[in-house]
Amino acid sequence: VSSIRASRSDDKRLSIFTGTKTLHLRCVSREDRTAWVDALLAAKDQYPRVLSSNDFAPSDDVIVSTEKLRSRLLQDGVTEAVIRDCESLMLSELSELQNQLKVLQRKHVMLLDSLRQLE
Repeated sequence: VSSIRASRSDDKRLSIFTGTKTLHLRCVSREDRTAWVDALLAAKDQYPRVLSSNDFAPSDDVIVSTEKLRSRLLQDGVTEAVIRDCESLMLSELSELQNQLKVLQRKHVMLLDSLRQLE
């Protein structure tokens, strides 16, 4: 949402528009302003949009299917007991990954909240 603009009337000023606030800054020199504007634009390009907590909310609509695995193993002549064991292992590992993702999501939301408070 933010934008950075160099002033047209003062070659040492720049403005940062955050969407809710406008920061007017004055640099020591024109070259300093150019360096600041370039650095701020480069940093902004690294983060194309602001993520919200909704972007990290757990999704309940994830459907996991083992049909492709089952089909492939049946083609190779694997027994039903081994297929069930493979499915169980895969689903267990997936569950562990989902739990780790939820922890990372919570940490990310806490970090976003901290950054908002600092702003």
